Amino acid sequence: MERRRRRCRPALAAAVLLALAGGAVPGRAAEEAGDAGCGADGGTVPESVAGAEVSEGLEMTLADGRLVRLAGIDPPLATPDAPDLPARARAALEAWLGAGPAGLRAVAAGPDRWGRVAALVVRPGGEAAGAAGALLAAGLARARPEPGLAACFPALLAAEAGARTARRGLWAEARYAVLVPGDAAGLATQAGGLALVEGILHVHEGRGAFYLALGRDRWGFAAVVSRRDAARFARAGLALSDYEGTPVRLRGDLDGRFGPRMRLTEPEAVESLEPGSLVEAPDAKHWTARARPR
Repeated sequence: MERRRRRCRPALAAAVLLALAGGAVPGRAAEEAGDAGCGADGGTVPESVAGAEVSEGLEMTLADGRLVRLAGIDPPLATPDAPDLPARARAALEAWLGAGPAGLRAVAAGPDRWGRVAALVVRPGGEAAGAAGALLAAGLARARPEPGLAACFPALLAAEAGARTARRGLWAEARYAVLVPGDAAGLATQAGGLALVEGILHVHEGRGAFYLALGRDRWGFAAVVSRRDAARFARAGLALSDYEGTPVRLRGDLDGRFGPRMRLTEPEAVESLEPGSLVEAPDAKHWTARARPR
């Protein structure tokens, strides 16, 4: 027990230091240090991000050389019918940054392996979702779950929902359609990137993980949640068994190598839907899996 306690101390210390510095606490450390909330003022670093250089991947290079990635969004890719989507998203972010003072609100303890700091970019006293929310509302990004964003993610989803309903930006493109398990062509097209898939949830318990099927065919599309992550989901108020037989929307990276699979690591990846709100399957074809999970 003493050894375990010592291993936890560095994570807890890092979480506390990050909270004092104004960032949201990421991942499992958040469970120990508490939720920092999603206010636009609390956690805003004083330095301005005005004048930052923006790439078409929506990464920002600050004046001091730091590389910032907007947390909670998935930047758009060009499609045959909308090759200018990345450029439009970049222009929208540049316009937002140039419209007034803004600061960073970090959601991770340090940079990722590419040297990028994951952060929300917000205005003092402005909308909690900040620049990410503006891009989502314009249909120029999709919401992506990640550690440290639990308190802010509802605001990001709300911004995305308005654009999706109005078919603004990328939502007018077939490449970004919300999928159903029977849409074999859509699943194949979106494999390798973020996807949204809707259906009636059926939970299958395996030795080391839970398999979330959207329909009765457990060998078709399935999302995988490890037992460890399922325990975190339950502590966050999302017990997978409670959603058995209900309509849901799952979002995550779609892996097409062994049939359509999606590994979920954050509770925000599971959205409960109203009955009768599911999208319709375009045809009755099913994905043919090349291998089944053991």
